[in-house]
Amino acid sequence: MPPVRRQPRYQQLTPFERGRIVGLREGGMSVREIAARVNRGVATVLRCIRAWEEEGRDHRARGSGRPRGTTAGQDRYLHFLAFRDRHVSTRRIGDQWYAAEGRPVTMATVYRRIRSFGLHSYRPHLVRRVRGERRNVAFSVERPVARTVGVMIWGAIAYGSRSPLVFIEGSMTAQRYVQEVLEPVAVPYVQTIENASFQQDNATPHSARFTLRYLEEVQVQVLPWPPRSPDLSPIEHIRDSIGRRVTNLPQPPQTLADLRREILTA
Repeated sequence: MPPVRRQPRYQQLTPFERGRIVGLREGGMSVREIAARVNRGVATVLRCIRAWEEEGRDHRARGSGRPRGTTAGQDRYLHFLAFRDRHVSTRRIGDQWYAAEGRPVTMATVYRRIRSFGLHSYRPHLVRRVRGERRNVAFSVERPVARTVGVMIWGAIAYGSRSPLVFIEGSMTAQRYVQEVLEPVAVPYVQTIENASFQQDNATPHSARFTLRYLEEVQVQVLPWPPRSPDLSPIEHIRDSIGRRVTNLPQPPQTLADLRREILTA
């Protein structure tokens, strides 16, 4: 089977080429001679000459061809996003552009604009270490190999109040969730708030029939959580704030007891 020939991409005539074609035509050269001189197709040269002789037009017709997906100003903003962070991906640049401009842009458009800025994708490659430099720290990447420990906490917030924190050890199951969280802490806290709705995500212990049956028995209204929905719970901001404060401590906690104490004081 013969190989498939790729049709070369057509390049529009530049204003200089159009002026040259018109000048050569007025100088008495034929269409074929002009096409050979400017290294263009005969049909292209003929269309350019007809546009000049019949319409007096020495430029490309307005509106011909597919319009660009972005304006010059939007290209400048893509240029700013690409150079602001050299390590960001094309998809991430498209997401940032959509957040600012309010309409999507294809990854192919972003890729073409980035290439026009002189940028290209780069991935670091592993190379063989220089002989005799095994212990040189400049050629090694240090990382911890010991297992790290942590704690699992549960808490609830409402407008103007919060529940006590519950520290959970081991894996959480629906039965443990009911016995260690809902019965002693969550349900009494929710019942102190008038017309309260209890919100939780679709984690397995939360959505288990054992858990939902218990909440129905104690008459706690549960806010429906759509499947595969983003986590929009406001308590995520509280968890992030606690995590940042503990991480930025001058002296990191050395034991689980120290970690629990720092979480409670955060």
